Amino acid sequence: MSAPTPFSEGGYSQYREQVLTSAKKLRAVGAHIHLDLPRIVVIGNQSAGKSSLIEAISGIEVPRNAGTCTRCPMECRLLSSKEEWSCQVSIRWEFDADGRSKDHVEQVPFGGLLTDKSDVELMLRRAQTAVLDSGKRPLAYYANMNAGDLYALPWDLSTLPFSQNVVCVDISGPDLTYLSFVDLPGIISNADANVVKFVERMVQSYISGTCLIVVALSMETDIENQTALRLAREADHDDSRTVGVMTKADRWPVRCMEAREIELWLEILEGRSQDHHLRHGYYCTRQPNAAERAAGITPSEAREAETLFFQTTAPWDTSANKQHLGTENLVRHLSNMLAEMIRV
Repeated sequence: MSAPTPFSEGGYSQYREQVLTSAKKLRAVGAHIHLDLPRIVVIGNQSAGKSSLIEAISGIEVPRNAGTCTRCPMECRLLSSKEEWSCQVSIRWEFDADGRSKDHVEQVPFGGLLTDKSDVELMLRRAQTAVLDSGKRPLAYYANMNAGDLYALPWDLSTLPFSQNVVCVDISGPDLTYLSFVDLPGIISNADANVVKFVERMVQSYISGTCLIVVALSMETDIENQTALRLAREADHDDSRTVGVMTKADRWPVRCMEAREIELWLEILEGRSQDHHLRHGYYCTRQPNAAERAAGITPSEAREAETLFFQTTAPWDTSANKQHLGTENLVRHLSNMLAEMIRV
């Protein structure tokens, strides 16, 4: 595969589509077990705002509950297309019911093709439940289950309340960029020690190798206390694969932050903090709050609100690093960086 020349925006867009589609096909047949295929992996502590970030990038609604929502890896593949929006959920079985790697990796469709975004969240809940069941029941048992019956199921479907098998989400349509990423369960601390270790080991296994690590960092919590960043630093010794994403920037007034706390986060964003320097830097995003989601805010409205927030809210309105503010700047950077990693 040759890179397009010259590197026009249209040519580069086509190039990104080619390399990301190739990586998708290889991963579907289990080639990533033997080949170190680059990918984006999104990690973060529990309640770090990771779900909101994933929704902003993908344009779909993901399951939300009190406590931990994501209980198995979710691989999301976005494809720009002139066709109408569509989504296909699949499950990739990489591990057996005892957690041992399978000799043969199999990816199978889960449910039919979705053409309504409002159907995605429930289908993801169904797929996650099927994954936690480890194949004890046929996939069709869950694929058509209504919300009431699904919510009534007991959460004791597997030995551990998490699984390493993967829910895959292929989304195509207008206004999407070419991007592929894995969303991992949030890192937890207040749980059984075996469960805490299981999630940490899962995260460590995904962020080793050549992946691009995206760390969601809640600005409601001291950065020193966020395990996700520590794990990223341990896996990425030379700081070449990690991008930080500061979340919940609009929660400051509620917490009545001290001026020094605000200045610290601004120093981190602008690359002036020696203790928390990352080669690829940090981005800051603002996602819809609970009231805005309940009111049915659209993705375009959310991005408009985010832009207005950073233009009118201190200290962002005077920041020297405005190119690192907002979800669109983040997605553009990640998409280009992933395509370059695959090319190399």
